[in-house]
Amino acid sequence: MDNPVLDNPYYLAAQKLGLKCQIILPEHQYFQIQQPETGKQLLVMYASISANSQVSYHTARNKLVTHKLVRQAGLPTPAYVCLSKDDFVSNNWASKLGQIKFPWVVKPLSELEARHVKCNITSLSEAEISLKQLFKTKHRALVEQQVPGTDYRILVFDDQVISVLRRIPAHVVGDGQSTIQQLVDQKNLQLSADPHGHAIVLDDEVDRYLSLHNYQLDSVPQAGQRVSLRRQCSAVLGGEIELVELSSIHPDNLELAKQTARAVSVRLAGIDFITPDITQSWHDNQAVINEVNSAPDIKIHYRPEI
Repeated sequence: MDNPVLDNPYYLAAQKLGLKCQIILPEHQYFQIQQPETGKQLLVMYASISANSQVSYHTARNKLVTHKLVRQAGLPTPAYVCLSKDDFVSNNWASKLGQIKFPWVVKPLSELEARHVKCNITSLSEAEISLKQLFKTKHRALVEQQVPGTDYRILVFDDQVISVLRRIPAHVVGDGQSTIQQLVDQKNLQLSADPHGHAIVLDDEVDRYLSLHNYQLDSVPQAGQRVSLRRQCSAVLGGEIELVELSSIHPDNLELAKQTARAVSVRLAGIDFITPDITQSWHDNQAVINEVNSAPDIKIHYRPEI
């Protein structure tokens, strides 16, 4: 496509609503939406909108600051410790993590995608390998207790829950004949025909996850057997999504998402929520707010063909 703005979900939505759009820098998907009746204007660049301030945008990008703000509001987050590169070099990191139970998640302090996140860490030796790799390019890391449950993305705008998606990690389903590698290749071929799809990414995290479940890429799953490839459910790594009806979600969880957006001072927020059962109140299980995204990909919520 010569002009990427034409595929931007904000642009498509504005066109549907009959709003005026002025393209400023098409290569950066930078454009302005205008409402003629009120004179209100909204600037858009990629997935970021001017409704969110620069302060709130950068606040949400910093996972440590987000955790602190969410906790100060009395809301649940995973147990965590922030480590510096100096902690790691001075071999002072292990003692700081004694308060967190395994398994762990190691992630950079500020990252837009899940490519550098390591999950299912069950020993200090595994943590050391992950931290060593991360500190090659980063100066600080967040180590969290991995929380069991299903991941959800809750889209909040101006204190309203707009949409909720169930986020499903990349996976394949066995046919009794093909290896996991072959099943991935077949699925990626199908995904290449979907303009909204992302190919499944195979990396050392997939190898680790498969090994934990007694699989390898050359394993042949039984027919109908579903094999997850990683713990992370990011779409850019081949994860999938399912729409969740708002009526099926416990009202406390919807209120939690709105409270989280307010705690981080973000008008438009993608709240990553982990819970064993979204029909139950977060007060009654181990549900947590995992992250807050101040430039959420609304394309995964909005489909122009629907």
